[in-house]
This record gives sequence, C-alpha cells and structure tokens, in this order.
Amino acid sequence: MSRRSQANLVDKFVEPPPGLPQGWQAVEKLYLSGKYAGGTYIRFQGGLKNTKGVCSVNKAIEKDAQDRGLDVQAELAKYEQFKKAQEDEKEKERERNGTVKGEKFEQFVEAFESEFGKLEAAVVPKIPGWTCVVKYLPTSGQTHVSYISPEYQSYGMVKSVEAVFGYRMLNGDLAAVKKLIEKARADFIKEHGSLEPGYNPLRRLSDGSTLQEAAESGNADTLQELEDFKNGGDAPTRTKRAKLGPKIPFASDYSEEIPLVLVQSSLKQTEPLPDASSVAESVATVRSLLLARRFRAGSDLLVVLGHAALHRGVEKVAGTYYEMGEHFNGRKCFQWVQASPEARSGLSCLALYVYWHAEVSRWQLGQLSDPEACLAHCAEDKPSPAELTAPWSVLKEDFFSGGGH
Repeated sequence: MSRRSQANLVDKFVEPPPGLPQGWQAVEKLYLSGKYAGGTYIRFQGGLKNTKGVCSVNKAIEKDAQDRGLDVQAELAKYEQFKKAQEDEKEKERERNGTVKGEKFEQFVEAFESEFGKLEAAVVPKIPGWTCVVKYLPTSGQTHVSYISPEYQSYGMVKSVEAVFGYRMLNGDLAAVKKLIEKARADFIKEHGSLEPGYNPLRRLSDGSTLQEAAESGNADTLQELEDFKNGGDAPTRTKRAKLGPKIPFASDYSEEIPLVLVQSSLKQTEPLPDASSVAESVATVRSLLLARRFRAGSDLLVVLGHAALHRGVEKVAGTYYEMGEHFNGRKCFQWVQASPEARSGLSCLALYVYWHAEVSRWQLGQLSDPEACLAHCAEDKPSPAELTAPWSVLKEDFFSGGGH
C-alpha cells in the first residue's frame, strides 16, 4: 500500500477551531514516519478553490480572503479581535469562578480579607447555597474537604472561596456578599457558640469523635454520618442531595470487596498477559492496530480486569488503556481504547482514564472532567498504577440505581 493510501485511511475530519472560515474543514492526519510517527497533526482545507494542506487558521483566512477578493489584512484583523474577545470571556469566567492565578487571585483574596478577615473553613457550608464534601482517606489518614458552590463548582482551598466572593465585591456586589458572610457566621455562632469553638466541625461528628476515630470504630451509623454533607442544621438527606445536582459519591459508596486488577503491558510485548486470558485476544488486536498507526513501540498498555459477575459496572470499564502522549499531574495517564472495525482507524476511545489525582493524592479511574465522581480509586502512592499492591475502592453498583446517595 502506498504512503498516500495509508494516509487516506487514517485521515479524519474533526471539529473545526473557532474562527475557521465558513466552508473550510479541519482534517486530522497521521505522521507515517520519522520521530513523530504515530502522532497526529491538523491541516485545513476548503474555500472556493478547495485548497488543501493549509497549516494554520491564519493561513486559511488569508487564502479564503484572496479567493473571495476580500482585504486580507482586514479579515486577519477581524480574526485577532475574535480571538481576543474569546480570551477575555474565558478570563472573566475564570475570575467569576475564582480559578484565576497569580496577581488577580491575590487581589480578589485581599479584597475579601480586608473586609471580612480570613474566612473560617467550617463557615463555608453555612453560606446560603454552598455545601461541602468531606472524605476521609484511610490509607493516608488524611481528611479531604471540597467546598461546592451553588453552580456545583468544586474548590479545594478556602482561599479559592474567598477569591470567588472577592471578585464579586470588586464588581459592585459588596452588599450581597456582606449579607451572605454575616448570615453564615451568625448561623455558625448560633450552633457552636463562637467562630472558634476549639475544633473544626467539618472534621468531627456529632458525638465529638474525629473522622479517624469514626473510621477506626467500624460502627455503621457513625460511618454513615462520616460520609454525610457537612452544612450544619440543614444537612440535606441523600435523596434531597440528589435533586441538587450531579451525584458526588461518598467514601461509603465504594467497596474494596470488588476485585479490580491492573496489568501493565507494552506495544512491543508479545508474551501472554498474566491472568488476562479472557481479554488477551482483544489486547493483541488493539496492540497491532496502535502499532499500525505508528504509536511508539515502548508505550505502555494498561489492562483493567475485574469480575463482571460481582459487579456489572466493572465489565464496562474493563479492557485496554493506552498510555497518552503527555503526562497528567506529572504522571502517566491512560485512556480506554478498543478495536472498532467500523472506525476508519480501526480503533475507538471513550473518555475513561486511569490517572493521578494530585489534589487528593490517589490514582483514579474515571473521567478527567469529573474527578469528584470517579469509578474507582487507590490512594497508594506509586509512580505507575500497574505497581499498586493496595486494593482499589470501586463504586458500588447500587450507587447508579439509587441505592447510593
């Protein structure tokens, strides 16, 4: 097969980037040789003369303007204005969410603290519309708190919450912010006697025990309370919480009794995988297809195995995961892939990943876009998920059918 024929087999149309002229298309192509073999790149094609092989949006705009008899510089200037407007909107969104960094973040925090002082962590869930999730990690003995906004944005630091309100204050919303913070503090004082009761209610239960003591006790009622949302006197029930937005699993929604095994292979490996006879043929097919697409032979494959008879969800996440080209949170990241004869490349992928979640220091299996709702996790700190010896905690089946919160 000629090199041109090979390229035609793997070329595919992808979502065009914003600003590409009307009538143009974005095409994903494959490097067939050289040090980038197996990787992909984007080229653009279209216009009145069906031009092909254009390497940038700017060049596409330039060529399109020439073909249509338009002022090239004027069209390029419009594109620059469009890009700036997009970036400005993204920056405003980051500011509203408190996810900006550097000088602006500090500016928002300073605006809040100059008016209210430092925000107490345990007061955050008292702010109307806000709540939090408390997770005790038994392997490390640490407690992780996520603060959830009314828009279901998750924050791992109190300062990030301060930045959210600092932004509002600097944009003319001081009166509303003051009302929210004063009410939250008043409600906290009413329940606990002062803003400094001598303990953090988010890390203690109603009987005064710490989360670690509760976890070590093994008492079912205590453990249930351990996993409930902490927002004082109006704590939502599990049923009520489900109506508030996307379901976020608690630690009690996971079980270590559901075996999940990860076995590492590589694209150049030819010997059978240990304990993986049921998926060996599938892995071999995926391996050959990836090699055909010139993926690096030394890339790792991760095979996820489980017992579908014990958990139907395991069957859906089991299979082959290939090592992505870039690290995520400083460590290897793997994406689910399977042989798919109907696809032009012979492969199809799902948005399922095995990755390191740096904020809570654990390996997770799930979507990168929704780390709070992973399907499985393991807190053992190893460079690769294939090196883990501790059991994985797997989301129980009844979580999806309403038995969970």
